[in-house]
Amino acid sequence: MKKFEELIETPEYWLETIQNELYQHVFNYMEKEKINQTQLAEKLGVTKGYLSQVLNGHFNHRLEKLIELSLAIGIAPDMEFKTLQQYLKEQQIIRSAYVTVNVQNLIEDQKTNFIVVRNIESSTIVSAIPA
Repeated sequence: MKKFEELIETPEYWLETIQNELYQHVFNYMEKEKINQTQLAEKLGVTKGYLSQVLNGHFNHRLEKLIELSLAIGIAPDMEFKTLQQYLKEQQIIRSAYVTVNVQNLIEDQKTNFIVVRNIESSTIVSAIPA
């Protein structure tokens, strides 16, 4: 298994990172607007199959299509280029700003034990995954 420092030097890491971020924005937009894939595809002027590929991560966008899709869902396609060392340092800072805790009330309620990642400053739950 590659170390994170090695992983960020691969094109596959960046493609997957961008695909995941785009997926999250599209999914959030669909939830906010209370629309399904077919409705969003019609709004974007793409086929349902194409949108399905986007949501399943089976695509490799032309830059123009990425910009069009981002703008259509109200997201600025702002990209920032930095050195790998700068990115790695920022990721280490971000990762150290979160704390992983077991949620005791879920255990007490005999529900599935989750690992919850919270923002230390705001106590906002960032993500929850089954332990």
